[in-house]
Amino acid sequence: MTRGTDAAISTHRGETSANRPGSSQRLSDSDSPFLLDLPTEVLIVIAGELEWEDILRLRKVNRALSKISQSRDVWQTVYLRYLGTRIPRPYFLPKPLHACGADDLEKAVVDWEAEWPEVIRTRQRILDFSLNGMRQIPNEVELVPGGRWILWGHRDGSVSYSDLEDNSGNGLFNPLISPPFDNEEPLITKALLAVDYAAEQEGNQDVHHLRCFRIAVATCRRDSLSGERNTTQVDVWCVEVTYDDNGQAIGLRVKARLATFQDYWPEVRSDRPFALRGNFLAYGGVHGLEHPVAVIVDWTEANGKMNAEEIEQISIPNCRPMILRLLPGSRILVVYEHTWGRNGRKVVVYDWGRDGIRSAAPLITELHRHIEGLSTGQAQCVFFGNNISILSLDDPNETRFVLKTFDSIQEVRLPQQPPLYGIEVRQEEPVVVRDLPLPPVGGVDNLYTVREFCGYQRSVWCTTKGGNIGARRYSWANERRDGQPVLSLRESKVDFEVTERFRTHGSRLFFDEISGRVVLLNAGCTQLVVVDLLGSNFV
Repeated sequence: MTRGTDAAISTHRGETSANRPGSSQRLSDSDSPFLLDLPTEVLIVIAGELEWEDILRLRKVNRALSKISQSRDVWQTVYLRYLGTRIPRPYFLPKPLHACGADDLEKAVVDWEAEWPEVIRTRQRILDFSLNGMRQIPNEVELVPGGRWILWGHRDGSVSYSDLEDNSGNGLFNPLISPPFDNEEPLITKALLAVDYAAEQEGNQDVHHLRCFRIAVATCRRDSLSGERNTTQVDVWCVEVTYDDNGQAIGLRVKARLATFQDYWPEVRSDRPFALRGNFLAYGGVHGLEHPVAVIVDWTEANGKMNAEEIEQISIPNCRPMILRLLPGSRILVVYEHTWGRNGRKVVVYDWGRDGIRSAAPLITELHRHIEGLSTGQAQCVFFGNNISILSLDDPNETRFVLKTFDSIQEVRLPQQPPLYGIEVRQEEPVVVRDLPLPPVGGVDNLYTVREFCGYQRSVWCTTKGGNIGARRYSWANERRDGQPVLSLRESKVDFEVTERFRTHGSRLFFDEISGRVVLLNAGCTQLVVVDLLGSNFV
């Protein structure tokens, strides 16, 4: 007996269009069972255990299996199985999980897993910003994961946002957070912006879309040009994404102000690092001219305190950071401001909960103390990147981040630590570093003329001379039978040329790995180009 490709699937075992109840034709006991004799529910469970490529191949077998391969239950099972094992957190679906259809979940999985073609097609849009539409020229810019929103931080401490999916041109600058000093305009203000997208997913792993996130705004006010003491007000906000009845995101709004306090920062520069994660803030400071420090503050404890001497600070002395990233637990990743080796920058991880100096008024006598960083092996390297992605998989024993070095991309796996105030302290485990050598990009050997934005397994680069743009797809997950990693790398050319105004000093490049969206912003923040990558997987 043979089964035609048009055989219907039924929940009754052994039933086809020819032998369903009431038909004169029945299967005899001697007939061999067929796959399609299984109930639909069982076939969906089986298909959910396949790899994503096999599900797409299943679609080509016959109509019945094609229907199974397009089942929402199948793709939800695959997505949940990959999340935390192959797709790192934080990861955000475009809408709540219950509102995602089979197409949404299939696209999320395939977009993340599929290879890029040799030449990536693009779709571009240019957005022109009117300076009359914004309070001030922004000095802080943040592309929100998912590529839908851009946050603009302004010098007066206000924050606005733009919706990159809004083609009407009416909502380029939407107010989000008002400036903290609204009674009397100070002579000088500067503001810094830090965003924490991971807190909600870390607290509730059943959240799969960007429901809300936290923003910290540090606004420094100096009342006179000769003023030596700056008042810095720090506000921590919870911002939520609003959705319509169909689960489509429609905007951002402030949900609550979580904390406000005032601290003394001897200086605030637009390039000063500022980081937020969980209940902690970190920033780079200078005590006098000789004592650079990195400072960590628990904003929940500092809330409501308007006297800096009442706030407990945890300091890492002799540390002048260019980039700060708070890691899970009580660790902090520091990229040093000064150069180190071939004009790159040193990268060190510190355990501030164990080794930091605690004091409400930092003790100058202790600022000469040297604190050893964790042994990061090759991670103490020449840093040439534009960003650092802090990610996690469902391994409670480690945290991962990706570094761009002079001639490689490194995946660093940092062992987790015991609880911050735990009694038992276990011996530190070795840091695992996997190094993936990189060829010159676009035939350019001088990395000072290349900007590269690295995600966990994809990066986009742009040359400042010539305007060439390309992409890399790399993999950390493949292992041989002996357990050793097989690192893979694929180079692609992006079918787009960056014009001169987006290659000058001060222009910026952003890349969202989730959506495959590249955003280019000119130095004057008056024009923005949105480039969507339309490879075989990004459609």
